[in-house]
Amino acid sequence: MKITELRFSFLQVECLSEPLSALARPKIPFGFLLSGPDYQQQFAAAIAGLGPCQPPWRGGYGKFFWKYYIQKKPASPKDLWRAMVPLTYDVEGAIAADWLTGYHRLRPGEL
Repeated sequence: MKITELRFSFLQVECLSEPLSALARPKIPFGFLLSGPDYQQQFAAAIAGLGPCQPPWRGGYGKFFWKYYIQKKPASPKDLWRAMVPLTYDVEGAIAADWLTGYHRLRPGEL
């Protein structure tokens, strides 16, 4: 067997239990994730191509996954909030390892 293509997906999570339990909105990156209305506004902006985030369906088969996952057409930002649909965000970085040879690249996932 010869593997010609391999994809890895990584998810960064930061646990912020103390700030999340406060009544006042904490000053954290992507604080809109703590509020339904704020998330909905951010997702609407992402769909419109505004702001730092993008919807998770950029093309290809990902559109089909999200279509069947959400089960509403068209899905409103409120539907997306209730279905916990994530937003994507481009990050800077590099892939490096002594054992890693050949062609490789770093980019946000495209389902």
